[in-house]
Order: sequence, then C-alpha cells, then structure tokens
Amino acid sequence: MRFHKKFRKIFQDISLILIVINTIYCCVPVKAGMTVQKKDSVYLWLLKECNKDVFIKTIEYPFLALLNKGLKEEYRDLDNLEQKKAYIEYFWKKHDPNPLSDENEYLQNFLNRCDYVREHFSCEEPPYFDDRGTYYLKYGEPTVRITQHPQRKYADIFKDETVRNFLGSIIYNWKIGKPFVPVSYSVRGNETWVYQFMKGDKQSELVLHFVDEGSCFREVESLDEAVIHPRKIRLRYFYWADLLKERAAEAQSRTIFNICEEIWSLENNIDIAAHDGDVISSFHDVYHPHQKLLNIDNELRLELEKKKLESARIVFTPVKALQELLFHYDIVQFKGSQKTTTLAVNYFTPVSDNLISEDEQSHINTVRLRYGCLFENRKLQEVLKSGYEKDYSLNKFSRIDLLYLVGNMTVSLLPKEGRITLQVKDEATQKKGFIKRNMLLRDFNTQELCLSDIQFCQQVKDSLYREFAPVRHLRGVSVIPYPYETINREQQLFCYFEIYNIKTGGIRSRYEVSLEVTTDRDKQGNVKKAARLFRKSPDNSISIQHTREVEQNDSQELIGIDFSNLKKGYYILIIRITDKDNPGISAEVWRNVQIVK
Repeated sequence: MRFHKKFRKIFQDISLILIVINTIYCCVPVKAGMTVQKKDSVYLWLLKECNKDVFIKTIEYPFLALLNKGLKEEYRDLDNLEQKKAYIEYFWKKHDPNPLSDENEYLQNFLNRCDYVREHFSCEEPPYFDDRGTYYLKYGEPTVRITQHPQRKYADIFKDETVRNFLGSIIYNWKIGKPFVPVSYSVRGNETWVYQFMKGDKQSELVLHFVDEGSCFREVESLDEAVIHPRKIRLRYFYWADLLKERAAEAQSRTIFNICEEIWSLENNIDIAAHDGDVISSFHDVYHPHQKLLNIDNELRLELEKKKLESARIVFTPVKALQELLFHYDIVQFKGSQKTTTLAVNYFTPVSDNLISEDEQSHINTVRLRYGCLFENRKLQEVLKSGYEKDYSLNKFSRIDLLYLVGNMTVSLLPKEGRITLQVKDEATQKKGFIKRNMLLRDFNTQELCLSDIQFCQQVKDSLYREFAPVRHLRGVSVIPYPYETINREQQLFCYFEIYNIKTGGIRSRYEVSLEVTTDRDKQGNVKKAARLFRKSPDNSISIQHTREVEQNDSQELIGIDFSNLKKGYYILIIRITDKDNPGISAEVWRNVQIVK
C-alpha cells in the first residue's frame, strides 16, 4: 500500500511537469482534442496546484530572477509555501497592465522569456539556467549582444616589431637580448551584452560580460577572465586591452568606449617611445604599461558595477498592453444608499481618427462600444466587475456639437482603498483602450456636514444629445458631463455637486454656498511666483456666493461659472458650505482646473 501511494505521488509530480512543458513552454495540447489554454492561465493554475518540488523548479527560480535585493529579502521572509504562492499571484496581478483584458500581457511576456531561456540558456544545476538567463528574464533581449567562440587572436600592439621589442624589455625587466613576446593569444567562448535604458531624458546603460565554463556561461566582472592566461602574467593585460578595443567597436557602449580612449592614448605614447627612444616625463606610464592597464581594468570594473546597481532598480520592463483606442475619463464620488459610495464614471471617446478614419466616415453608420469597470481591493481581489454595450448612430452624431461619444456607468461600493480599471472596446474592430489607477473611495457615513466631488457639466438644448450622453435635469437646466480635459474660457460651464447632512450637521436656518476659482500656485513657474510678490493687483480669480434656506438634510446644487476673465493657466476650484449663524460649521471640496485659451 505504501509503495502504491509513493508511486502515485511520483506519477502526479511527473504529470504536473509534463503539463508545464507542454502547455506553458510549448503551448500545445497534452492530449488530442484538449483545448489549448493561454500560457498565463495555465501558469496561474499550476501555481495553485503544484507541490513544493515542482514549485521551486518551475515557478520560483525564474520568478526570483525578476526581483531586486529588497524584494528578494521580502519574499524569503515568508513562512511557508502557501504564502509564497500568494505573493507570486499578487505580484502578477499588481503588474497586469489591463486586468479587464483576457490575458495578463505582463505575465505572458515573462513566460515568452521563459521559453527562450529554457531553449538557449538552460543548465542541469539549479536554478536550471545560467547567468545569461537571469538577465534575459529580468530585462529581456539586450540592445546589443556580441558572441565570440573560442579562438586564437592576434594583439595589434605586438604586430610592430619595434614596439614588441620595446615592451618585451619592459615586461621581462630589461634583460639582455630580445625577449620573446607572443603576438597571439587564446580566448574562451564569451559574450558581451549591452542594455540601454531611458531614465527620464537621459540614457543609461548596463554592460555585462559572460564566459563559457563548459556546461554554461558565468557572469564575470572583466573580459580579462575570457583570456587564457599566458605564462608571463604581465602579458595578460595587453591581451585584455586588445579584446576590449575590439569589443568597443561592436558594443556601441559609451562606457567601454571612454575606457578604450585611455588605452589608445597609452598605446600612442608607447609607439612614440619605442620609435623615438626618448620619453618625456608625461610618458611615465609607458615604463609601467601593465600597471596602467591594470588600473584601467579596475576603473572599468567599478564603473560597470555602478551601472549595474543603478539598473537594478528596474525590476522588470514588460511589453505594454497595446493602447489602440484613445479615451479619457471622469470619476465623481457621491453618497450612495446603505452606507455605500456611488461612483459616477464617464468615458469620453473621440470619434475622428480614433474610432473611424476620414476614409471610413462615409460608409460606417454605427459604432458599438463596450464599456468595462473593475474594482479590486488592496489585495487585488475582485470586488466589483461591470460592463455594458451601447450603439451610436454616427449620422445623428454628426448633427450635434460634440466630438466625443460619452459612456456612463454608475456603481456602488462600500468605502475602501483599492484599484480601479476602466476599458473601452470597439466591438467591430476589437480595438481597446484602458486605464488603471489606485483609488480611495470616500466614506460619506457620517453625521457631519460634507460634500460630494465636483462634476463639470455643459448645457444642452437638443434632445438628440440623450442618445450620446447622460442628460441631467436640475433647476430648469439640462446638462451633460463636460467631455473635455481642459476648459476653454469662452465656454460657460456648470458645477454639479451634492451637500449631505445639512440638518444633522448642525445647520438650522440658512447656509452660504461659496465658489472660488483661484490660481494653482503649486504649478506656477518660479518667474510667475516672483512676479506675484511685486504685483499690486490680486491673482485672476472668480468668487460666487449664494445663500440657501435649509429645506432638506441633503441638497443637489448646480452653479454656472463664467471663465472668460481668467487667463491661460492652472487654477483650483473650491466650493465651501458655511452655516450663516455659526461659521464654525463648514465643509469644502476642491478640484483642479486648467484653462487653455
């Protein structure tokens, strides 16, 4: 019986490994007629189901290649297998570019790298891939990759007999006669990889060297380790310099090229000394060339190590999920029912040169868009997922003054911190656009006076707008969500917001609603800030006050704003509610505003 249990466990382990090989790496069915699943789905299934041995070899070793030192320490502090599995699952969810898409493009790209590493950089010993595989998993294909097979090479500096004899005398401590200096030298198989990264506006690079150890390649600090050392140890630095000069021409590395300039300068001085026989004091290094080359090698080692530490902050650079459809959005938070927070989500999708091109405008009459919304908690567990489709008639759309198709979704959630993902998809072309951001849902469950977020709206009079945007009727005005990211100062807009707990917050008879638009000084340049100190007139601003009688505990407000007196720039819109009898009872909310013209 024990034998059968042990045999069954071994069989299960082998089956899991076969599934990995066939589905994750080769992406082919295990059995005839079995449906092929996406690599990322199979990977996540395996992550949950596999035992410790399969986990370590198939999941953990490649995953650890992605982590920097701090994250590795965090991972290794985990107590058990289940915690490690949960950590890895969270990692992939966190870095999923678009959680609403059918696949995790980030994980999919990593698994493609695993395929390449398994095929080209595999080893028999843990972690079952060599040092090249570690960097390939972390950074992907290098910008430049130079491969050199084992061979004999000829050092340029020793080809000139006069120079060779001169250096031979120095290398062999000025012994009588003409010491023999080998012109050729041997190298092991080796590779140089160069990664070039953009850090802001500047380009940084990572240069790596690998040497063939027979069964796999090992990372080395210097190409000196690729040279099969000659009997006379001082000669090795000349062979290293010859190999590095050759590499400088191919690697397109500014770091290597700068170091080689020092080598070329030294060789030029050696050539002058060898042929002229008289060396001035500035050519002191000529009489200790091996020591000078050793210093240059050490300088390069330090520089490459510095570059490596800088690049280590880049944990993983995934292929970005393709943004095929442009749109922007507006999320406004209101008080919901049963202690929830309601999110009013508006999607604004440009039509021209986005959904349709100029050539398609004449023969495409209808567009169907699918809107999606996903909210996840801090552990990235799904809390709410919603979506709907809507058809738009482009013939009718051309008759209204609107550049965007507007989608609207209202969802209610308990207040918490999490991550929201929004997506717009054209059902005809399958093009998608998406955004993903962290979000804190406001908690309106209080008895104190408070306000909702501010929503910009524009007035509409044609009933046709109903087919393309949600229309709200308030105080005799019909408005739709303002569809532009910036504000034209000639455009008159409305601010919609809601006031909660007027009575329970302590206001008995009257309250003042004040609206102020003032300069956003944090986004002003230093020149404008300095000029403001010497300006007698106040900043451009708008100030509006209304007094309201208390009627209900909650109230809906719609206030028109004329921006025509404001100059181009950044502003803050502040709305404040104050008890007329007790100014200590007040609440406010604000929103950024950008005036463009």
